[in-house]
Amino acid sequence: MPRHPAAYPFTAWSRLALQTTRMMCASAEVIAHRSARLALAGVAPRVDDHAEFVGMGTEKAAAAIECAAAATRHALTAGAWPAARAWQDAWALGVDMALLATSATPAQALHRQARVMRRLTSGSAARNGAVSMLALTNAMVAPLHRRATANAKRLRRVHR
Repeated sequence: MPRHPAAYPFTAWSRLALQTTRMMCASAEVIAHRSARLALAGVAPRVDDHAEFVGMGTEKAAAAIECAAAATRHALTAGAWPAARAWQDAWALGVDMALLATSATPAQALHRQARVMRRLTSGSAARNGAVSMLALTNAMVAPLHRRATANAKRLRRVHR
């Protein structure tokens, strides 16, 4: 099976959705653990608590830097135009979908639904933009997923 995202778009987007879901579940687990740890630590945290609390802040900054680096690498390798076009197309699609959701009459909804469908299926520029957007999203989600799942795994081993 080809690894290029354009080969099987449904599979590629589904894989991204699954990875994002795993990341969100791991993040919820980490947030719950750290919130409980903060509540138990109170005003006098232990040394290991203090290290964990300081690490939370530095970890966020490091993850933001990794995401920015991934976006920059993507823009440099894919070119700025496809990325900008993908964002523009995504924004326009979002506007069209919002208009569809706020349709006042069935006729208006039908007209707006046709507009959404035209935008979703419009030519190679949309496909290239979607492939570029998928690659960018994968690149930016990867460091967040890696950190969240590693933290969840590490914090599962911590027993108070």
